[in-house]
Amino acid sequence: MSQNVKTLNLDYDSSCYGKEDTIQNCFILFTLQNNSNQQVAPDNYIFPVKLKKAKILKPTVTISTVRQNDASGRHFIIEIKSTTIALFVWLDTNGISGHFSDNGFMQVTPIKHVQFYADQSTTPEDLYNYLTVTHLSDDEYM
Repeated sequence: MSQNVKTLNLDYDSSCYGKEDTIQNCFILFTLQNNSNQQVAPDNYIFPVKLKKAKILKPTVTISTVRQNDASGRHFIIEIKSTTIALFVWLDTNGISGHFSDNGFMQVTPIKHVQFYADQSTTPEDLYNYLTVTHLSDDEYM
């Protein structure tokens, strides 16, 4: 069994290095990859402080597009955009039955694609109109 451990040294220009409130501004993201750089386990996160004490920038998270991915109108690709890191993003269809490929996730990139599998045929326009996106930094939760 081989073991490859990579470490990250935060440089002096990093917004997470050498600041008094570093512990409140940052979190650690772990990704486990094999030797071919393929992810072999879900991402994991460590938050050094309670989320209510974290100085997290409030993101604007939006559904930018909904694209049909099959002829039956039951498989869709949803593009989600965020202005900054968004913690615990979740989607709801409010009346269209089905399931998402990912939900309750951390959005650490500006754009994320999630698939939706509808139980019955629908249109991209209807799905877009029924979709809501929420995240932990919404006023309702923080």
